[in-house]
Amino acid sequence: MERLVESIRVPCPNAAHGCSARPTYYDQHGHCQTCAHAPRHCPGKDCSFLGSTEALLGHFTSAHGWPSTTKISAFKTCSICVYDGFNFILADCGEDNDHGTTASSSSSSSSRYLFLLKVTRQPLGRSITVQCIGQESPSERLRCELSYFQELYDPLDHNKFLGSHSLLSEINVECMDLANGLPDPDDCFQFVMPDSVLRNDVKKDAIDIEVCISIISLE
Repeated sequence: MERLVESIRVPCPNAAHGCSARPTYYDQHGHCQTCAHAPRHCPGKDCSFLGSTEALLGHFTSAHGWPSTTKISAFKTCSICVYDGFNFILADCGEDNDHGTTASSSSSSSSRYLFLLKVTRQPLGRSITVQCIGQESPSERLRCELSYFQELYDPLDHNKFLGSHSLLSEINVECMDLANGLPDPDDCFQFVMPDSVLRNDVKKDAIDIEVCISIISLE
């Protein structure tokens, strides 16, 4: 009987969005939770676009002109450039990742995760909130580590050291489908960067920060 059940395969409900997978009947729900073709809502205000992750990435630039999505590998620290407003990271958790208890389960080890980093101007600087666009999985937890380091020197005497700043935050990231829009930033954990730690030449432009995405298995 078990062999019979395992032999029953069904089309993914997201076949209309490009998924060709045929998971076993008993694993259909697990597949849907990590399916890269599951439709996602656009975070743009009053935007009704709904499509797969790949379609959404193209929509971001073609319809809204947002910065190109940065692609990184999960569990690796990378330097990225973020701008005011929406910034997107596509984190790939490859099958060859080996991180012991911090690695995701085999059912989602080859999954990709789309993260939204929203940079908001504050009276004394800027803040960054992080959300994952997608459906939350009960078997894993997503974590994002953001860091920034800067040494400051006198603009009139580049050899005169003024001080250094080091910022680090580890954030447990919530998954959401954005059907009801984005949450209020004041209700979210924020990575806050005061203007005093930013170089004068970047206070009006982009910020280079370090980011590391981890997928933690709860099984």
